[in-house]
Amino acid sequence: MKKIAIILSGALLLLGACASQANMTTAVDPVRESEKPPVEGAGLAGQVIWLEGNQMPTIESGPKKSLSKSIKRTMVLYPLVNRDQVVEQDGFFVKVNAEPVQTFETDDEGNFALQLEPGTYTLLSKEDKGLWANIFDGKGNIYPVTIKENELTTITFKINYRAAY
Repeated sequence: MKKIAIILSGALLLLGACASQANMTTAVDPVRESEKPPVEGAGLAGQVIWLEGNQMPTIESGPKKSLSKSIKRTMVLYPLVNRDQVVEQDGFFVKVNAEPVQTFETDDEGNFALQLEPGTYTLLSKEDKGLWANIFDGKGNIYPVTIKENELTTITFKINYRAAY
């Protein structure tokens, strides 16, 4: 019985240490309900986040050598685009064989809100080396975002091509 109590105590200490380490990260929170800009009907709202450096959790003391911040970006929304419809170079899309639905700027904090027709779209960020996204579905579709009728879809778009995991 004493061994079980010692094992349980050790497990609880380990879980507590992991939880407190997780709370020490400096990640930016996703868009909160109260911060969403008003959008009537169907639409998309969210925030763009920049991540770079080592994103792995560490047990070392001192400042973490990583960066996570909201960032202003030009974003391009396309009808749903598949990897077969793009030319990729060094991880960036240098050509998209589709016409954009909308190009827009986020605010200085990376926030945005759009009114959209229901459907599925591809969202990309405009970077120096081309367009970029880091999410794909199992069918090869690039950053698919589904908009439902009379619903506001919210996302956090993470730009992490300079981050290590």
